[in-house]
Amino acid sequence: MSDLEAIKSKWLNQCGPCDFGMPEYVCSHPAEDYRPVMMDLVLEIERLRRQSDMPVFVIKAKDALAIHAVGAYRELCRTHGLNDQAAEVQKALDEIFSWQVTHDDQVKLPDHKHVPVSDV
Repeated sequence: MSDLEAIKSKWLNQCGPCDFGMPEYVCSHPAEDYRPVMMDLVLEIERLRRQSDMPVFVIKAKDALAIHAVGAYRELCRTHGLNDQAAEVQKALDEIFSWQVTHDDQVKLPDHKHVPVSDV
């Protein structure tokens, strides 16, 4: 179970007595202090907001040119001595190739428009 799944299963369950205003019944929510979890969530939201103005260019696996573009990026990483990064890019390249082989009916030339950061 991922950290997020663990948080959801522990903290986001309904508590009938509390959620439905039935104080005569015993609560079923955790008695632990929820503030550390809330602080982690607030910090994560703040981190994501700081990144929200960073432009991102997405190349989907369905893009027939993805293999070439990501392969070229991998080679640029190698050229600049970024061998660890090149290895990470190779993982993405392997995933793209595998997806394209098993979904060849969905692979096509790109046809989507750019979405500016301000629209995301």
